[in-house]
Amino acid sequence: MEPIVLEPTQSVFDLDSKSDVTLYKQVTFTPVDNTKEALERVGNDSAAFLKIINDGLRSYTAEKAKSDDSIAWQAKDEEGNLVPFSGTTISEEKSKQLAANVLNMAKMVFGYTKELSRDEKRVAKDKAQDMLLSNPAIIDSLKSAS
Repeated sequence: MEPIVLEPTQSVFDLDSKSDVTLYKQVTFTPVDNTKEALERVGNDSAAFLKIINDGLRSYTAEKAKSDDSIAWQAKDEEGNLVPFSGTTISEEKSKQLAANVLNMAKMVFGYTKELSRDEKRVAKDKAQDMLLSNPAIIDSLKSAS
């Protein structure tokens, strides 16, 4: 069987561009030719072996690659080509906290309400995010907790 290239992804908030970005890793997946190889890939754990065969191994390989620091996360350009990522990411937890604070600030300072149009809501949230992320103390706090 021919190896295939998988592209696990991770969506994170980039403090440098002040926007959500999708990062990519590329990892080679080689289907197994027999059950012995499959069992070896899951550390000879027979329970895991029963759950993981080629489709399962494909998913397993993609998930494992997300935490493999030897494979660099990348972004995609406008044409869909992988390019090096050089931004500053924050954890999913901090990203959620930031989003909640942006929404609260948009409501408190920039008139965000449910009645606004989608575009008006986006403008209010963008202004709130810009305001929050212009504060160096907030940036330092987000960086230190990531």
